[in-house]
Amino acid sequence: MSLRAAVYLRQSLDVSEGIDRQRERCLALVDSRNWTLVGEYADNDTSASKERGDGTAWARMLGDFRAGKADVVVATDLDRLVRRLEELIPLTAAGAKVLTLDGEIDLTTADGEFRATMLTGIARFEAKRKSERQTRANEYRRAAGKLFKGGVRLTGYTQDGEEHETEAAVVRRIFEEFVAGGTLRGIAARLSEEGVAPRRAPSVRTGRPRKNNKPAREFASWPPSSVSSILRNPRYAGRATFEKVATGVTGQWTALVDEATFDLVQIKLADPRRKTNQTGTSRKYLGSGLWECYLCHVPVTTTGERYWCRAGGHVARSMRKVDQYVLAVVCARLASPELARAFTPTDDEGVRRLASEAAALRTRIASTEADYDNGLIDGIRLSTSLAKIRAELLRVERERARVSDGSATSDLLGASDPVAFFKGASIDRQRAIISELLTVRLHKALRGSKIFREESVEILWHQPQF
Repeated sequence: MSLRAAVYLRQSLDVSEGIDRQRERCLALVDSRNWTLVGEYADNDTSASKERGDGTAWARMLGDFRAGKADVVVATDLDRLVRRLEELIPLTAAGAKVLTLDGEIDLTTADGEFRATMLTGIARFEAKRKSERQTRANEYRRAAGKLFKGGVRLTGYTQDGEEHETEAAVVRRIFEEFVAGGTLRGIAARLSEEGVAPRRAPSVRTGRPRKNNKPAREFASWPPSSVSSILRNPRYAGRATFEKVATGVTGQWTALVDEATFDLVQIKLADPRRKTNQTGTSRKYLGSGLWECYLCHVPVTTTGERYWCRAGGHVARSMRKVDQYVLAVVCARLASPELARAFTPTDDEGVRRLASEAAALRTRIASTEADYDNGLIDGIRLSTSLAKIRAELLRVERERARVSDGSATSDLLGASDPVAFFKGASIDRQRAIISELLTVRLHKALRGSKIFREESVEILWHQPQF
Protein backbone atom coordinates (compact mmCIF):
# COMPACT_ATOMS: atom_id res chain seq x y z
CA MET A 1 0.00 0.00 0.00
CA SER A 2 1.39 3.39 -1.01
CA LEU A 3 2.12 5.74 1.88
CA ARG A 4 0.42 9.12 1.99
CA ALA A 5 3.09 11.81 2.16
CA ALA A 6 2.92 15.35 3.51
CA VAL A 7 5.72 17.74 2.53
CA TYR A 8 6.74 20.31 5.16
CA LEU A 9 8.68 23.39 4.02
CA ARG A 10 10.05 26.11 6.31
CA GLN A 11 12.56 28.94 6.40
CA SER A 12 13.15 31.91 8.68
CA LEU A 13 13.37 34.60 5.98
CA ASP A 14 10.57 35.60 3.64
CA VAL A 15 12.37 34.55 0.44
CA SER A 16 10.29 32.37 -1.85
CA GLU A 17 13.32 30.90 -3.65
CA GLY A 18 14.36 28.99 -0.50
CA ILE A 19 10.93 27.39 -0.16
CA ASP A 20 10.89 26.58 -3.87
CA ARG A 21 14.21 24.71 -3.66
CA GLN A 22 12.98 22.67 -0.68
CA ARG A 23 9.74 21.83 -2.50
CA GLU A 24 11.58 20.64 -5.61
CA ARG A 25 13.84 18.27 -3.65
CA CYS A 26 11.06 16.90 -1.42
CA LEU A 27 8.67 16.24 -4.32
CA ALA A 28 11.44 14.40 -6.17
CA LEU A 29 11.89 12.10 -3.17
CA VAL A 30 8.13 11.46 -2.85
CA ASP A 31 7.98 10.60 -6.54
CA SER A 32 10.99 8.25 -6.30
CA ARG A 33 9.25 6.28 -3.50
CA ASN A 34 5.95 6.09 -5.43
CA TRP A 35 4.11 7.68 -2.50
CA THR A 36 0.89 9.66 -2.77
CA LEU A 37 1.27 13.38 -2.11
CA VAL A 38 -1.63 14.52 0.09
CA GLY A 39 -0.49 18.04 0.94
CA GLU A 40 2.20 20.71 1.09
CA TYR A 41 2.67 22.75 4.26
CA ALA A 42 4.87 25.84 3.88
CA ASP A 43 5.83 28.15 6.76
CA ASN A 44 7.68 31.02 5.12
CA ASP A 45 9.35 33.68 7.29
CA THR A 46 8.86 31.44 10.35
CA SER A 47 11.44 30.41 12.95
CA ALA A 48 11.46 26.83 14.25
CA SER A 49 12.95 28.11 17.51
CA LYS A 50 9.71 29.92 18.37
CA GLU A 51 6.17 28.78 19.01
CA ARG A 52 4.28 27.80 15.85
CA GLY A 53 0.69 28.10 16.95
CA ASP A 54 -2.70 28.35 15.29
CA GLY A 55 -2.61 29.81 11.82
CA THR A 56 0.72 28.24 10.84
CA ALA A 57 1.19 25.45 8.33
CA TRP A 58 2.85 23.41 11.10
CA ALA A 59 -0.33 23.47 13.20
CA ARG A 60 -2.47 22.61 10.18
CA MET A 61 -0.20 19.66 9.34
CA LEU A 62 -0.42 18.27 12.89
CA GLY A 63 -4.20 18.48 12.66
CA ASP A 64 -4.21 16.50 9.41
CA PHE A 65 -1.98 13.80 10.92
CA ARG A 66 -4.26 13.50 13.93
CA ALA A 67 -7.18 13.12 11.53
CA GLY A 68 -5.38 10.25 9.80
CA LYS A 69 -4.98 12.05 6.49
CA ALA A 70 -1.24 11.32 6.11
CA ASP A 71 1.31 8.68 7.08
CA VAL A 72 4.72 10.30 6.61
CA VAL A 73 6.08 13.84 6.62
CA VAL A 74 8.94 14.71 4.27
CA ALA A 75 11.38 17.57 4.86
CA THR A 76 14.84 18.46 3.61
CA ASP A 77 16.40 18.42 7.10
CA LEU A 78 15.20 17.58 10.60
CA ASP A 79 15.79 21.13 11.83
CA ARG A 80 13.31 22.34 9.21
CA LEU A 81 10.75 20.46 11.30
CA VAL A 82 11.79 20.90 14.94
CA ARG A 83 14.51 22.43 17.08
CA ARG A 84 12.84 21.91 20.43
CA LEU A 85 12.46 18.46 21.94
CA GLU A 86 8.87 19.00 23.07
CA GLU A 87 7.76 19.47 19.45
CA LEU A 88 8.54 15.79 18.78
CA ILE A 89 5.76 14.74 21.16
CA PRO A 90 2.79 15.79 18.98
CA LEU A 91 4.40 14.07 15.98
CA THR A 92 4.86 10.87 18.00
CA ALA A 93 1.31 11.05 19.31
CA ALA A 94 0.01 11.44 15.75
CA GLY A 95 1.84 8.26 14.67
CA ALA A 96 3.78 10.08 11.98
CA LYS A 97 6.88 8.84 10.26
CA VAL A 98 9.54 11.38 9.37
CA LEU A 99 11.64 11.17 6.27
CA THR A 100 14.40 13.68 5.65
CA LEU A 101 16.63 13.85 2.63
CA ASP A 102 19.62 12.78 4.75
CA GLY A 103 17.99 9.59 6.09
CA GLU A 104 14.70 8.02 7.21
CA ILE A 105 13.44 8.31 10.81
CA ASP A 106 10.42 6.36 12.05
CA LEU A 107 9.01 8.02 15.16
CA THR A 108 6.75 5.07 15.91
CA THR A 109 9.74 2.97 17.03
CA ALA A 110 12.00 3.49 20.04
CA ASP A 111 15.12 3.41 17.85
CA GLY A 112 13.76 6.00 15.44
CA GLU A 113 12.58 8.26 18.26
CA PHE A 114 16.02 8.02 19.93
CA ARG A 115 17.76 9.03 16.72
CA ALA A 116 15.37 11.92 16.18
CA THR A 117 15.95 13.08 19.76
CA MET A 118 19.72 13.07 19.24
CA LEU A 119 19.53 14.98 15.96
CA THR A 120 17.12 17.52 17.44
CA GLY A 121 19.48 18.06 20.37
CA ILE A 122 22.34 18.72 17.97
CA ALA A 123 20.19 21.18 16.02
CA ARG A 124 19.31 23.02 19.25
CA PHE A 125 23.01 23.08 20.19
CA GLU A 126 23.91 24.65 16.85
CA ALA A 127 21.14 27.26 17.19
CA LYS A 128 22.26 28.17 20.72
CA ARG A 129 25.91 28.34 19.71
CA LYS A 130 25.00 30.64 16.81
CA SER A 131 23.06 32.85 19.23
CA GLU A 132 26.05 33.03 21.60
CA ARG A 133 28.36 33.97 18.73
CA GLN A 134 25.95 36.71 17.68
CA THR A 135 25.76 37.98 21.27
CA ARG A 136 29.57 38.19 21.47
CA ALA A 137 29.67 39.97 18.12
CA ASN A 138 27.09 42.49 19.35
CA GLU A 139 29.09 43.06 22.54
CA TYR A 140 32.16 43.80 20.44
CA ARG A 141 30.24 46.18 18.20
CA ARG A 142 28.81 47.95 21.25
CA ALA A 143 32.26 48.41 22.81
CA ALA A 144 33.62 49.68 19.49
CA GLY A 145 30.72 52.09 19.02
CA LYS A 146 29.33 50.38 15.93
CA LEU A 147 25.71 49.99 14.89
CA PHE A 148 24.32 46.47 15.25
CA LYS A 149 23.78 44.94 11.82
CA GLY A 150 21.35 42.32 13.05
CA GLY A 151 17.79 42.75 14.27
CA VAL A 152 15.47 45.58 13.36
CA ARG A 153 17.07 48.26 11.18
CA LEU A 154 17.24 51.71 12.77
CA THR A 155 15.06 54.22 10.93
CA GLY A 156 17.29 56.69 9.10
CA TYR A 157 20.09 54.19 8.42
CA THR A 158 20.65 51.26 6.10
CA GLN A 159 21.39 47.80 7.48
CA ASP A 160 25.11 48.58 7.01
CA GLY A 161 24.88 51.74 9.11
CA GLU A 162 24.94 54.18 6.20
CA GLU A 163 22.59 57.15 6.14
CA HIS A 164 19.24 56.46 4.46
CA GLU A 165 18.60 59.77 2.71
CA THR A 166 14.79 59.76 2.71
CA GLU A 167 14.32 58.42 6.23
CA ALA A 168 17.12 60.59 7.64
CA ALA A 169 15.30 63.70 6.37
CA VAL A 170 12.16 62.60 8.24
CA VAL A 171 14.13 61.99 11.45
CA ARG A 172 15.74 65.45 11.27
CA ARG A 173 12.36 67.01 10.61
CA ILE A 174 10.88 65.33 13.70
CA PHE A 175 13.64 66.77 15.90
CA GLU A 176 13.33 70.23 14.34
CA GLU A 177 9.55 70.39 14.76
CA PHE A 178 9.70 69.21 18.37
CA VAL A 179 12.37 71.76 19.30
CA ALA A 180 10.25 74.43 17.63
CA GLY A 181 7.31 73.60 19.91
CA GLY A 182 5.55 70.71 18.18
CA THR A 183 3.86 67.95 20.17
CA LEU A 184 4.20 64.21 19.63
CA ARG A 185 0.64 63.90 18.38
CA GLY A 186 0.86 67.04 16.28
CA ILE A 187 4.05 65.89 14.52
CA ALA A 188 2.60 62.41 13.95
CA ALA A 189 -0.63 63.86 12.54
CA ARG A 190 1.20 66.16 10.10
CA LEU A 191 3.43 63.35 8.83
CA SER A 192 0.36 61.16 8.27
CA GLU A 193 -1.60 63.93 6.55
CA GLU A 194 1.29 64.59 4.17
CA GLY A 195 1.50 60.92 3.24
CA VAL A 196 4.94 60.34 4.78
CA ALA A 197 5.00 56.56 5.21
CA PRO A 198 6.23 55.26 8.57
CA ARG A 199 8.71 52.42 8.24
CA ARG A 200 7.33 50.51 11.20
CA ALA A 201 3.84 51.26 12.48
CA PRO A 202 0.56 49.52 13.33
CA SER A 203 -0.74 48.09 10.09
CA VAL A 204 -3.94 46.70 8.65
CA ARG A 205 -4.66 43.72 6.41
CA THR A 206 -5.78 44.65 2.90
CA GLY A 207 -7.00 41.25 1.76
CA ARG A 208 -4.70 41.14 -1.27
CA PRO A 209 -3.01 37.70 -1.40
CA ARG A 210 0.75 37.24 -1.56
CA LYS A 211 2.87 34.27 -2.57
CA ASN A 212 2.67 32.78 0.92
CA ASN A 213 -1.14 33.20 0.89
CA LYS A 214 -1.00 35.87 3.60
CA PRO A 215 -2.90 39.12 2.94
CA ALA A 216 -0.65 42.08 2.19
CA ARG A 217 -0.12 44.75 4.84
CA GLU A 218 -0.56 48.47 4.45
CA PHE A 219 0.90 50.93 6.93
CA ALA A 220 -1.54 52.99 8.94
CA SER A 221 -0.87 56.51 10.19
CA TRP A 222 2.10 57.54 12.31
CA PRO A 223 1.52 56.74 16.00
CA PRO A 224 2.85 59.32 18.51
CA SER A 225 4.82 56.50 20.16
CA SER A 226 6.98 56.18 17.01
CA VAL A 227 7.77 59.90 17.13
CA SER A 228 8.64 59.59 20.83
CA SER A 229 10.92 56.58 20.19
CA ILE A 230 12.88 58.52 17.57
CA LEU A 231 13.25 61.58 19.80
CA ARG A 232 14.51 59.49 22.74
CA ASN A 233 17.05 57.38 20.83
CA PRO A 234 20.65 58.49 21.65
CA ARG A 235 21.96 56.83 18.50
CA TYR A 236 20.62 59.70 16.39
CA ALA A 237 23.11 61.95 18.21
CA GLY A 238 25.96 59.55 17.44
CA ARG A 239 25.98 57.91 20.88
CA ALA A 240 26.46 54.16 21.21
CA THR A 241 23.85 52.38 23.33
CA PHE A 242 23.33 49.09 25.13
CA GLU A 243 19.75 48.07 25.96
CA LYS A 244 18.61 51.57 24.86
CA VAL A 245 20.95 53.34 27.32
CA ALA A 246 23.90 55.46 26.15
CA THR A 247 27.22 53.83 27.03
CA GLY A 248 29.40 56.94 26.82
CA VAL A 249 31.12 55.63 23.67
CA THR A 250 30.97 57.75 20.52
CA GLY A 251 29.33 55.86 17.69
CA GLN A 252 31.17 55.16 14.45
CA TRP A 253 28.34 56.38 12.25
CA THR A 254 27.02 59.72 11.03
CA ALA A 255 24.84 61.46 13.61
CA LEU A 256 21.56 62.82 12.22
CA VAL A 257 21.28 65.54 14.90
CA ASP A 258 23.91 67.32 16.97
CA GLU A 259 24.30 66.53 20.67
CA ALA A 260 23.05 69.94 21.79
CA THR A 261 19.77 69.45 19.92
CA PHE A 262 19.33 65.93 21.27
CA ASP A 263 19.99 67.03 24.86
CA LEU A 264 17.57 69.93 24.48
CA VAL A 265 14.89 67.50 23.27
CA GLN A 266 15.43 65.24 26.30
CA ILE A 267 14.96 68.21 28.63
CA LYS A 268 11.75 69.18 26.86
CA LEU A 269 10.47 65.59 26.98
CA ALA A 270 11.18 65.36 30.71
CA ASP A 271 9.57 68.71 31.52
CA PRO A 272 6.31 67.98 33.43
CA ARG A 273 4.84 71.23 32.09
CA ARG A 274 4.88 69.71 28.59
CA LYS A 275 2.01 67.39 29.45
CA THR A 276 -0.66 70.02 29.69
CA ASN A 277 -3.37 67.66 28.50
CA GLN A 278 -3.80 64.93 31.08
CA THR A 279 -6.16 62.87 28.93
CA GLY A 280 -3.54 62.30 26.25
CA THR A 281 -5.46 63.65 23.24
CA SER A 282 -4.05 66.20 20.82
CA ARG A 283 -4.84 69.89 21.33
CA LYS A 284 -7.76 71.39 19.42
CA TYR A 285 -8.09 74.69 21.28
CA LEU A 286 -5.54 77.45 21.64
CA GLY A 287 -5.84 78.02 25.38
CA SER A 288 -6.78 74.61 26.79
CA GLY A 289 -4.22 73.79 29.47
CA LEU A 290 -2.40 77.08 28.70
CA TRP A 291 -4.58 79.96 29.91
CA GLU A 292 -4.75 80.20 33.71
CA CYS A 293 -7.47 80.90 36.26
CA TYR A 294 -7.00 84.38 37.78
CA LEU A 295 -7.60 83.09 41.31
CA CYS A 296 -5.80 79.74 41.64
CA HIS A 297 -3.42 80.06 38.63
CA VAL A 298 -4.31 76.50 37.56
CA PRO A 299 -4.48 75.94 33.76
CA VAL A 300 -8.06 75.88 32.50
CA THR A 301 -9.71 73.03 30.63
CA THR A 302 -12.53 73.03 28.07
CA THR A 303 -16.16 72.10 28.48
CA GLY A 304 -18.47 72.65 25.56
CA GLU A 305 -17.50 76.02 24.04
CA ARG A 306 -16.07 77.47 27.24
CA TYR A 307 -12.82 77.55 29.20
CA TRP A 308 -13.39 76.25 32.71
CA CYS A 309 -11.32 76.40 35.90
CA ARG A 310 -10.88 72.73 36.69
CA ALA A 311 -9.58 73.35 40.21
CA GLY A 312 -12.56 75.15 41.71
CA GLY A 313 -14.82 76.38 38.94
CA HIS A 314 -13.73 79.95 39.65
CA VAL A 315 -14.14 81.11 36.07
CA ALA A 316 -15.94 80.10 32.86
CA ARG A 317 -15.30 82.05 29.66
CA SER A 318 -16.20 81.84 25.97
CA MET A 319 -13.34 80.16 24.09
CA ARG A 320 -13.97 81.98 20.81
CA LYS A 321 -13.95 85.50 22.28
CA VAL A 322 -10.92 84.92 24.52
CA ASP A 323 -8.86 83.27 21.77
CA GLN A 324 -9.68 86.02 19.27
CA TYR A 325 -8.56 88.67 21.73
CA VAL A 326 -5.30 86.89 22.68
CA LEU A 327 -4.39 86.30 19.02
CA ALA A 328 -5.05 89.95 18.21
CA VAL A 329 -2.86 91.12 21.11
CA VAL A 330 -0.01 88.77 20.17
CA CYS A 331 -0.10 89.77 16.49
CA ALA A 332 -0.07 93.46 17.44
CA ARG A 333 3.03 92.93 19.56
CA LEU A 334 4.75 90.82 16.89
CA ALA A 335 4.32 93.71 14.46
CA SER A 336 6.30 95.96 16.81
CA PRO A 337 9.74 97.10 15.56
CA GLU A 338 11.02 96.48 19.10
CA LEU A 339 10.48 92.72 18.75
CA ALA A 340 14.08 91.66 18.09
CA ARG A 341 15.49 93.93 20.80
CA ALA A 342 13.26 92.36 23.44
CA PHE A 343 15.25 89.13 23.41
CA THR A 344 18.81 88.58 24.54
CA PRO A 345 21.00 87.23 21.72
CA THR A 346 22.44 83.78 22.14
CA ASP A 347 25.69 83.60 24.08
CA ASP A 348 27.68 81.36 21.73
CA GLU A 349 30.67 81.26 24.07
CA GLY A 350 28.41 80.29 26.97
CA VAL A 351 26.80 77.53 24.92
CA ARG A 352 30.22 76.11 24.02
CA ARG A 353 31.33 76.24 27.65
CA LEU A 354 28.21 74.43 28.84
CA ALA A 355 28.54 71.83 26.08
CA SER A 356 32.11 71.17 27.22
CA GLU A 357 30.95 70.80 30.83
CA ALA A 358 28.22 68.36 29.76
CA ALA A 359 30.72 66.25 27.79
CA ALA A 360 33.08 66.15 30.77
CA LEU A 361 30.27 65.02 33.07
CA ARG A 362 29.30 62.21 30.67
CA THR A 363 32.93 61.11 30.64
CA ARG A 364 32.86 61.02 34.45
CA ILE A 365 29.73 58.85 34.33
CA ALA A 366 31.39 56.37 31.96
CA SER A 367 34.57 56.36 34.08
CA THR A 368 32.61 55.74 37.29
CA GLU A 369 30.73 52.84 35.71
CA ALA A 370 34.04 51.40 34.47
CA ASP A 371 35.46 51.62 38.02
CA TYR A 372 32.49 49.60 39.27
CA ASP A 373 32.90 47.01 36.48
CA ASN A 374 36.59 46.64 37.41
CA GLY A 375 35.78 46.20 41.11
CA LEU A 376 37.39 49.49 42.20
CA ILE A 377 34.19 50.76 43.88
CA ASP A 378 31.17 49.02 45.37
CA GLY A 379 27.51 49.41 44.45
CA ILE A 380 26.77 52.00 47.15
CA ARG A 381 29.64 54.21 46.01
CA LEU A 382 28.53 53.78 42.40
CA SER A 383 24.94 54.87 43.13
CA THR A 384 26.03 57.86 45.23
CA SER A 385 28.56 59.07 42.68
CA LEU A 386 26.24 58.67 39.71
CA ALA A 387 23.41 60.49 41.48
CA LYS A 388 25.65 63.52 42.10
CA ILE A 389 27.10 63.59 38.59
CA ARG A 390 23.72 63.17 36.90
CA ALA A 391 22.19 65.92 39.03
CA GLU A 392 24.99 68.27 37.92
CA LEU A 393 24.55 67.14 34.30
CA LEU A 394 20.83 67.93 34.46
CA ARG A 395 21.60 71.42 35.81
CA VAL A 396 24.10 72.06 33.01
CA GLU A 397 21.73 70.80 30.31
CA ARG A 398 18.90 72.97 31.59
CA GLU A 399 21.17 76.00 31.56
CA ARG A 400 22.33 75.15 28.06
CA ALA A 401 18.73 74.88 26.89
CA ARG A 402 17.98 78.26 28.44
CA VAL A 403 20.81 80.13 26.70
CA SER A 404 20.59 78.27 23.38
CA ASP A 405 18.51 79.44 20.45
CA GLY A 406 16.48 76.23 20.28
CA SER A 407 13.34 77.96 21.54
CA ALA A 408 9.95 78.22 19.89
CA THR A 409 10.61 81.91 19.11
CA SER A 410 13.96 81.42 17.36
CA ASP A 411 12.43 80.94 13.88
CA LEU A 412 9.85 83.62 14.63
CA LEU A 413 12.53 86.22 15.31
CA GLY A 414 14.30 85.32 12.08
CA ALA A 415 11.17 85.55 9.92
CA SER A 416 10.84 88.50 7.52
CA ASP A 417 7.19 88.85 8.59
CA PRO A 418 6.73 87.56 12.18
CA VAL A 419 2.97 88.16 12.11
CA ALA A 420 2.47 86.10 8.95
CA PHE A 421 4.78 83.42 10.35
CA PHE A 422 2.72 83.22 13.54
CA LYS A 423 -0.65 83.15 11.75
CA GLY A 424 0.55 80.39 9.41
CA ALA A 425 1.95 78.22 12.20
CA SER A 426 0.20 75.09 13.49
CA ILE A 427 -1.78 75.36 16.71
CA ASP A 428 1.01 73.48 18.52
CA ARG A 429 3.56 76.03 17.31
CA GLN A 430 1.32 78.97 18.19
CA ARG A 431 0.82 77.59 21.70
CA ALA A 432 4.58 77.12 22.14
CA ILE A 433 5.29 80.70 20.99
CA ILE A 434 2.60 82.14 23.25
CA SER A 435 3.90 80.09 26.18
CA GLU A 436 7.35 81.68 25.76
CA LEU A 437 6.08 85.22 25.26
CA LEU A 438 3.29 85.65 27.78
CA THR A 439 0.95 84.25 30.41
CA VAL A 440 -2.82 84.64 30.02
CA ARG A 441 -5.07 84.74 33.10
CA LEU A 442 -8.83 84.69 32.78
CA HIS A 443 -11.00 86.76 35.13
CA LYS A 444 -14.74 86.48 35.59
CA ALA A 445 -17.02 88.19 33.09
CA LEU A 446 -19.65 90.62 34.36
CA ARG A 447 -22.75 88.73 35.38
CA GLY A 448 -25.52 89.12 32.82
CA SER A 449 -23.36 91.12 30.39
CA LYS A 450 -22.75 89.96 26.81
CA ILE A 451 -20.12 92.62 26.18
CA PHE A 452 -16.54 91.33 26.07
CA ARG A 453 -14.27 93.28 28.43
CA GLU A 454 -10.60 93.25 27.44
CA GLU A 455 -9.52 93.89 31.03
CA SER A 456 -11.08 90.54 32.01
CA VAL A 457 -8.26 88.80 30.12
CA GLU A 458 -4.99 89.60 31.90
CA ILE A 459 -1.86 89.55 29.71
CA LEU A 460 1.48 89.13 31.51
CA TRP A 461 4.41 89.58 29.13
CA HIS A 462 7.55 87.65 30.03
CA GLN A 463 9.71 90.40 28.51
CA PRO A 464 8.41 93.69 30.02
CA GLN A 465 10.31 95.85 27.52
CA PHE A 466 8.68 94.01 24.63
